[in-house]
Amino acid sequence: MFEKSIRQTLSADDLVDIKTYYYPRAARSSASAFWVLMWDQRPIGFIAIDALAPESSIPNAEDEDLLLDGSEKSDVPKEKERENAKKDKKKAIRAPVKTPGTTTALIRHFHVDRLYHSTSIQLDLVQHALGVLFAAAGSTGITSARVVVSSLETHTEALWRSFGFKEVGNEPGRRLVGGRERVKVLELMKEGWKH
Repeated sequence: MFEKSIRQTLSADDLVDIKTYYYPRAARSSASAFWVLMWDQRPIGFIAIDALAPESSIPNAEDEDLLLDGSEKSDVPKEKERENAKKDKKKAIRAPVKTPGTTTALIRHFHVDRLYHSTSIQLDLVQHALGVLFAAAGSTGITSARVVVSSLETHTEALWRSFGFKEVGNEPGRRLVGGRERVKVLELMKEGWKH
């Protein structure tokens, strides 16, 4: 199930073609961006902020149907559909169109290699990304940032809360052995941003 989740994330349009998704020509003033954190000329982390279409889900070529035990359904027609979708993937990726009235940016992806957490470099990455997002707020109309955090990522939730993010809701989590993960939606208002 973990591998399936990783495949889905990595095959999402925003990661398949980062430049097209996060830096579309028509939206140069957008606060959307994708940053890669480098250390000693090696990538050790990244953060992606979507200020164009944060309410929409990102299409991807992976089939999301799983059996309760985490195994994939065996369905020949679906396999054929999946293969065709993967072949047409490059043609299908389009830059998102700014949703009218969008005032909330979504932090779609965030990761810093755990080996570097003791340096607190993940704080610098978040500080930079949120600083750029809220600095552009005047021209983009963005007034808040949201992030979705799994109960499996307690260290990540603590990081977001240290920046002033507060819980504003929850979403259904994945089924796990012995229960379900809890998924929280955290939000930071521009007024609460400490820079």
